[in-house]
Amino acid sequence: MVDNSGNTSDAGEMNQVLRQLRAKFVSSCQERMEVLSAATKDLRVDTENPDALARVRRECHKIAGLAGSIGFAAVGDLAEDIDIKLKQKQVVWAGVEPRVQELMARLRDMAN
Repeated sequence: MVDNSGNTSDAGEMNQVLRQLRAKFVSSCQERMEVLSAATKDLRVDTENPDALARVRRECHKIAGLAGSIGFAAVGDLAEDIDIKLKQKQVVWAGVEPRVQELMARLRDMAN
């Protein structure tokens, strides 16, 4: 493949970078689960805890932004759905928690 500057790009290098990004994402799944789990625990005590809701939303936003870009579309779509619902601030935690639990299960599967 040739770009506009006349340089030949190496598809093998691009594939290697993608594999590295995917591996880095997978290795971060445990940490991401811990963030979501801690926030979920706080929300069991107070379902309107603004700090905990913000942590869930922030983590889901980061997951959504990266996961779909590197080939984990289902995880990215799920995280994006949670992010959007929490952004609207019209949803109650009970309506989002099952999706967060599903996301954590997917992250757990990826980490193992």
